[in-house]
Amino acid sequence: MKFIIVEPAYPINSRTERFYQSIVNEFGENSIKVICWNRDGRPLLHKMNYIVYDEIVGYGNPKAKLNGLRGFKKFLKRNLLSEHPDFILASHWDSLILSAMVKPKFSKLIYENLDMPTGHFPVRHVLRVLEKWALGRTDCITFASRFFIPKYTSFKREKLLIENKLPKSMCSPIPEKEDNGILRICFLGVVRHAVIMENLMKAISNIEDVQFDIFGGGPFYDDIKRIAECYSNVIMHGPYNYNDIPDIYAQADLIWAVYPYHDYNVKLAISNKFHETLHFGVPGIFCKGTKLGDMVNEKKIGLVVDCDSVEDIHDVISNYKKNKKNLSTEININITNFLAQENSCWEDEFKPFMNYIRKNIGWEK
Repeated sequence: MKFIIVEPAYPINSRTERFYQSIVNEFGENSIKVICWNRDGRPLLHKMNYIVYDEIVGYGNPKAKLNGLRGFKKFLKRNLLSEHPDFILASHWDSLILSAMVKPKFSKLIYENLDMPTGHFPVRHVLRVLEKWALGRTDCITFASRFFIPKYTSFKREKLLIENKLPKSMCSPIPEKEDNGILRICFLGVVRHAVIMENLMKAISNIEDVQFDIFGGGPFYDDIKRIAECYSNVIMHGPYNYNDIPDIYAQADLIWAVYPYHDYNVKLAISNKFHETLHFGVPGIFCKGTKLGDMVNEKKIGLVVDCDSVEDIHDVISNYKKNKKNLSTEININITNFLAQENSCWEDEFKPFMNYIRKNIGWEK
């Protein structure tokens, strides 16, 4: 059995890395290769099983990327024909379109639906038409969010929901946080969205004994650090390791998981932090105007705010602080009830995908 993952970036994203490692664990290192595109000339840290296309076009320039995709398409076609994969996992819609154009007839194409084509009209319309055409050559879709599925009702082949639950190795309980009178709001991840971050800083600037801790790095780290320096209750901790996540949650009373809802994908996406907040029992703050925010509000498994309103953020956090004991207890009871209906970890979430692979290579258990 041979598996090829296609991703037009290097390094591959963390979710695709999970797919890669899960397939290796089940079928062995020789069962899988990654075809990817090193777009900004990064040093190659992966050698084994990686087939890397080198053409520097950077990020954030659609015209340069479009020109580069022509070369990546030829590279992809040549390597797919030489590798003869049984399965091609196309990560993102652009990989799907290219893979559908050049895939061998016998290869089964799986669309890893991390997000949907977006952009200004008519670009968005053209991309959706191309995606629809590519889906005609697709055998299976895996969805990173339950809210993407209703957008693909016309696709009648295999559809699998695989959300970013925590791996078993991260599923140990965390110690209960000591109450020292300080309400700690933590963010962990890629540091960006400066306007929304500053809205939180403004909102808590006049609430006594509230602290905002920011863990992570990214291209906008220095910009947000300059903003944070204006607030005495904001602390920038810098990058962290994946294994530090439980320790960060153990320090937190609330997790800031608010992203701008103006982007169509954000309206439908489910962040990793959502699943982390549920597992660790630390209430998350999510964004109104999104499907995730609607679900959190309906199930009472966290807090929701209007990310554009400093006043609303202030009121929600102030109310939580005043009623912390009752609200945190209520939220954790609701989280327990919600989790009773969900897969508990990534390994359980991934089982239907493994069953699909076994079924299609005649290895059903």
